[in-house]
Amino acid sequence: MSTPSTPKLLIVEDHPISRRVLQDMLISLGHYPDMVENGRQAVRTTDKVDYDLILMDIQMPEMNGIEATKIIRERAGPQGKVPIVAVTAFSTSEYEDLCAEVGMNGFLVKPIDRDELHRIVQQQLDNNQSDEKLDGAVFDGHILEQMSEVISSDSLSTLIRNSMTDIDRLLEQIASTDINGDLDRIQCAAHELKAVAGQVGANLLSALAAELEAHCTGRPVDSLDKAAQLTDIRDRMIDCRDNTIEAIKTGFPSDHSLPKAASNL
Repeated sequence: MSTPSTPKLLIVEDHPISRRVLQDMLISLGHYPDMVENGRQAVRTTDKVDYDLILMDIQMPEMNGIEATKIIRERAGPQGKVPIVAVTAFSTSEYEDLCAEVGMNGFLVKPIDRDELHRIVQQQLDNNQSDEKLDGAVFDGHILEQMSEVISSDSLSTLIRNSMTDIDRLLEQIASTDINGDLDRIQCAAHELKAVAGQVGANLLSALAAELEAHCTGRPVDSLDKAAQLTDIRDRMIDCRDNTIEAIKTGFPSDHSLPKAASNL
């Protein structure tokens, strides 16, 4: 069982030997996971406990891992965003695509390699912790307040409007580019977005842009793991855009000319 000081992991696996092997591997890595035997139990358990990571078998009785993931992803708040890693004996690209489509964040193939398990568990937990550190940091009003002391209100409003226009343009460029295609285009847009968002105090959006830029470097998108990470960051950036607009409106209520929700992104 997990303790309050350790990440909460859940194993969803119907085969007792596979379940025990995965449990022993995780214990050897310093984790003490909870365990359930099928997707239906996973849905019930995750409704009561906020897990940091779920290792989800795919082929299970009563409810498979695909259906369980769909239900979990429909939930609001942190419960619906918990990282879920597929654990399966099937390693075809079609199977990986199916897992990605329902919102899984990674892919482990049986028999599980301990080093690969360690890598993907640590990666998912690190990503989760980064999100928690960014919570509550959507907008820093001090930056615009300082600007308001040295430029006119009209100039400040123009700066905000132009910045949000640039943000929408760059988000559209990122959203319309194939994750598995032109990474250079995404990286360039993320780099520019990082600076534009930062200049108006949109801290979370700027941080997510920096994270996306970093993920575009290195090895090509040749796995579900990296493609899912890029897609997840991109989606969070688009969600963050509307929160940024509302935060700026709250901090500067006189500026009524800001754009509306970016429902078309």
